[in-house]
Amino acid sequence: MKYLVLIISGLIVLTGATAVFVFFLMAPEAPKVYKIGILQFADAPVPKTIIENVLKNLKKQGFSEDNLLILYPESPASDSAKAGALVDYFLQEKVDVILATNSIGAKIVFEKVKETPVVFTAVAKPLPLGIAESYISSGNNFTGVEFAVPLSKTLELIKSGFPAFKKIGVLYSQTEPSPVLYEELKTAGPDFGFQVISRQTTANDFEAAVNYFAAQNADFIYLLPDPTLVPYIKQLKQSADRHGLPIVGNTIDGEYLMSLVADTKEMGFLAADLIIKILNGNKPSSLSIQMPQKFNLTLNQADADLKKIIFPEWLSHIADRIITKEGVKETVR
Repeated sequence: MKYLVLIISGLIVLTGATAVFVFFLMAPEAPKVYKIGILQFADAPVPKTIIENVLKNLKKQGFSEDNLLILYPESPASDSAKAGALVDYFLQEKVDVILATNSIGAKIVFEKVKETPVVFTAVAKPLPLGIAESYISSGNNFTGVEFAVPLSKTLELIKSGFPAFKKIGVLYSQTEPSPVLYEELKTAGPDFGFQVISRQTTANDFEAAVNYFAAQNADFIYLLPDPTLVPYIKQLKQSADRHGLPIVGNTIDGEYLMSLVADTKEMGFLAADLIIKILNGNKPSSLSIQMPQKFNLTLNQADADLKKIIFPEWLSHIADRIITKEGVKETVR
């Protein structure tokens, strides 16, 4: 006796030599929808730009509104209580990954979240911050992209580009990573021929700090990437302009005479790659902390003109962005 067996989606019932097909109308399995909660602690250009690049790279890798739900509330604008409430909201929503920006934001998440995977970015010095045991493995539910601060390279550019600058006025606070970066700058400064004078401050004390630097005949102010100070750089620049003091730093705000910053596109790509690996089942502790290798140089020609500072031709040539009165000129390499 021969049986005709034809496999089609459905159930086949064989009765003798007759094949009886019983079909099911089965709805296609809905794709899993992942949830990502984004905490942009400070309303500042660097974290905002990194987040934009993270989302762009997730889209390039095939994620869309069909399989990815992004919870991206308005920034708490450096308000720790509001940031904590947002983290509670992410946990209530059972997000699959939390993306945390800024040292303070990452620390708030660290204190509240012990199981949900977390990817941090725009965080300088994650080890002293206490959110990771080592760069190879955090030893916990965290991994991320360090906001590399090229202090030595910045000092080298200042020394070569502005040979008349000899005294650095360094602004820092007690908030991590500021103390660690200050110690590094205090050690490295003399190696490049700079005298380092410093002032521990808060955003409410900028005027007194700038007056102190002016009295000490500082040539420029170095604003460390301090999460409690950088968001208020416009106020700092107003005080500095009254004394003709330029500001140098390592974030992309347009108030600096010169800034050297880790590439936000690369940081966004690296953070997105970590998120994808976690969504694919990898544990954060198995993913080493990443560090960008590319840095972007921004020069502020408008500020230089105001303070009668001349950029050497070679420095303008290597700049990635030049800010003028008319706008921003980007260099495509």
